[in-house]
Amino acid sequence: MTEIIIKLDDSFNINEVNTRISNVFQQHSNVIFIFDIVSVNILNWKLLLSVLPILKKYKPQIKTQLIKSIIIAPHKWQHLILQAFFSIYKPIKPFNLVFSYDEIPKNNDFYSQEIDNEREALV
Repeated sequence: MTEIIIKLDDSFNINEVNTRISNVFQQHSNVIFIFDIVSVNILNWKLLLSVLPILKKYKPQIKTQLIKSIIIAPHKWQHLILQAFFSIYKPIKPFNLVFSYDEIPKNNDFYSQEIDNEREALV
């Protein structure tokens, strides 16, 4: 199992994120992505929707290689936006939202958002 940290800030380049994810999936089979958005001050629907093509592109790899995703977001408003986003665009694999690195669960002891198996995930 490999944990990959992707740190994002307001100036992140979606193409660089795409390249990083591609490289990770080519090199690793059991992946946990940790998305650090501590330095992101602008989190909105436009930004979240820009990620959808990447999620669709890597859907087969997400199904077979991703174990879970963790998103580190230090503000409650970020959690609310992300929860709303994920309620519309259902994730394929478990994820959890934490406020800091200290809250990242160890040894697979984590709370994962429920995945609605009745409904095909859009990402």
